Amino acid sequence: AAATQQQQQQDDSDSSLTAILATRVSPEQYEEMLTLPLTHGTLSYDSVARVATMTPTGMEKTTTTTTTTNNNNNTPKPRVVVASAGTTDIPVCEEAAVTLEAAGCEVDRVYDAGVAGLHRIINATPRLRDPAVRCVIVCAGMDGALPS
Repeated sequence: AAATQQQQQQDDSDSSLTAILATRVSPEQYEEMLTLPLTHGTLSYDSVARVATMTPTGMEKTTTTTTTTNNNNNTPKPRVVVASAGTTDIPVCEEAAVTLEAAGCEVDRVYDAGVAGLHRIINATPRLRDPAVRCVIVCAGMDGALPS
């Protein structure tokens, strides 16, 4: 009975927790990865984040809806905001976001919210200050313009 319960917990767990990630992967490196014999998983690539992901066979997500709880114990998924001051920071933000999603976090992306467009940061403030947000990751390049 204990083994059956443990197997059921594994079956109910969030499949995003099973991915293998490789970060800072160039398109050429990803093409080389595709030539490797892969029999027990699916390989995918996010060209903006430059992240290659291998999901084991049988662990792919079967639904397209996003859940806000971890299936194994109905606790809320950690919610993280990834924010950037400008558009040049988006690749770094996406690398963080894809990594967080693979770790089972719910990610809210707030891009191009620097002080150059005050209305954009004002519009993003409710998302940044939401009580459900456990962490805010800010990518602001060399200027550090977002915190100002």
